Amino acid sequence: MSTSNTPDFAIFTAAGQRRNVNEDSVGTPEGIDPALLQQKGWLFVVADGVSGYVGAQEASVTAVHTVMEEYYQDPATDPAVALEKAILAANTRVFQRGQGLPDAGMRTTLVAAVLRDNELVVASVGDSRAYLLQGKRLRQITTDHKWVVEQVQKGLI
Repeated sequence: MSTSNTPDFAIFTAAGQRRNVNEDSVGTPEGIDPALLQQKGWLFVVADGVSGYVGAQEASVTAVHTVMEEYYQDPATDPAVALEKAILAANTRVFQRGQGLPDAGMRTTLVAAVLRDNELVVASVGDSRAYLLQGKRLRQITTDHKWVVEQVQKGLI
């Protein structure tokens, strides 16, 4: 982090190789009150709407906005507790908005990270991934939530 305690970060998303539409959404704490950032930390969220569902892009936008809003409004001082509650609130909101849509509603994956002091808290849902860069080494720090991955971990395939 820089001397001003502001982490260096950049944002980039792309549609990928098989789709023409980018259904990703990103949230950063830009514009959040510095005193609140000092207390709660820097929250970064990426959601990837699941293609093939009518509300994929709306799902990712809804999830990101809900996680950002709920996290910074939560009085919990433990980032893991506040982040879990924010993600559960986002899940509920996406599910509710998707009711009545064709193709069984809206779906999105999500990965979120809170950086506070020297602590990093990471959460993920689905197959959006978080990686940790240390020096020149990049290491995946989340596990994909997919049936095949679970079967491999259980030694079934």
